Amino acid sequence: MLIPYEQQRVILHDAVRACGLDGHIAEHTGTAAEGALLRFGGNKKQPRKNSYLFLDSVDACFHIQHNKASCIFSARWYATSEDLEKLAEAGELIKEVLREIQSRIDKLEKGADPE
Repeated sequence: MLIPYEQQRVILHDAVRACGLDGHIAEHTGTAAEGALLRFGGNKKQPRKNSYLFLDSVDACFHIQHNKASCIFSARWYATSEDLEKLAEAGELIKEVLREIQSRIDKLEKGADPE
């Protein structure tokens, strides 16, 4: 059974807050990563958390697709981009957020409170 819309919003909100990001969840398409979400099978009204991952050149979109934590991101770098030195940190944050979202999904599927 797929997770209902409102429960997806709650899981995303609580998971990203637990990882130190703000909990604003969007349902509109405006960034490049959100556009990619639609091309990879998402829909316009799907809850998502957008983040720049504390970088200047990265646009990440966290969402739940088929009860799996997912992230799509876009980036634009130049040879002199300071963000290039921070990619490992961004990768660790992505992994942390995805694991937190998936943990909450798994708890919900087992009938437990996702908190």
